[in-house]
Amino acid sequence: ALWQALAMLESRVGDPNKARTLFERGCAACPNHVHLLQAWACLEVRSQDIQRARELLDQAIRACSSASSTHNSAEQVPFEDAAILGSSGLGSAPGGSIENRALGPVWNAYGLLESRFGTIDRARQCFSRGLNAAPTHAPLYRTWAQVEAGLRNYGRARELLAEGFRIDPR
Repeated sequence: ALWQALAMLESRVGDPNKARTLFERGCAACPNHVHLLQAWACLEVRSQDIQRARELLDQAIRACSSASSTHNSAEQVPFEDAAILGSSGLGSAPGGSIENRALGPVWNAYGLLESRFGTIDRARQCFSRGLNAAPTHAPLYRTWAQVEAGLRNYGRARELLAEGFRIDPR
């Protein structure tokens, strides 16, 4: 969490190269730290390096899938990057199976990244994979619905929002 905080500080004061160096050092020390990888991906999105952001999100997905990726949600990055980040942890999926909720925010981030760069089919694949991995992660439904509404696919957006409300009516 300290590597992440320091790297984000450097990024915010305008030194993305120093931030990258700190993210690299943090990932060397904690290679499966999902939130650190997501925060670094945010930096790369802001720098318009979509390929590097994809690589980092792929690494975060692999880290989420490993047993050593359990991190406290307090280690997340601040609210400004909330469009790309979210909560982590394990919970029960519908039907009693184990759901890796840490994958929900990562796939949400990935889908949002792809939609922002105009690769809508890839965005839809990311959202779909996220819902398969974390079917109770309501932000996935909302973000995907917003993307569909932006494309004027209002029927699909309504379906997604209705399913999201069914999952989490709050």
